[in-house]
Amino acid sequence: RIDFLRVESSVPDTVAKAEESIPKTVYDSKRRVYKKIYPPAEDTILNRIFLVQAYATGIAGSFLAGDFIPNVELYSLFRIMGAWSIWMYTIPALQARKPCTQARDAGNRAFVVLPFINVVVSFSKSFLAIYLTDVVVFALMYYYYTKIAEYPSESGVEEDAS
Repeated sequence: RIDFLRVESSVPDTVAKAEESIPKTVYDSKRRVYKKIYPPAEDTILNRIFLVQAYATGIAGSFLAGDFIPNVELYSLFRIMGAWSIWMYTIPALQARKPCTQARDAGNRAFVVLPFINVVVSFSKSFLAIYLTDVVVFALMYYYYTKIAEYPSESGVEEDAS
């Protein structure tokens, strides 16, 4: 009976070591299988529609926020929609395209940060200032996360120099 207890006491150490290595292995294998079954669709009609929607809402938002439509006096509601168009329409359209990790992180962070910035900038009482601030913050987020931020390789495996 004493020998049996000694065997049991060594088992948890072995199990703990195995459990440490399993999650990473399982995660990596699931990711590889998922990428084989569902390869990223880079250039589909739906992705093009989302891209056109993002550009169109960005341009329409500038016209609404800046009141640049000739001979039309817009209600404040439409101007507010123009000022918030980057947050309400453009970012969700770009996120619907299933972008790369960097672009997805940029869009996610911009989507969280922009409402707070909009509240602060709204004290200027200029719809165009809100819109332009959104555009600048959104562009800076994309630039930072796609050009400056460091990300591990997509495969999760270090590349050999040989």
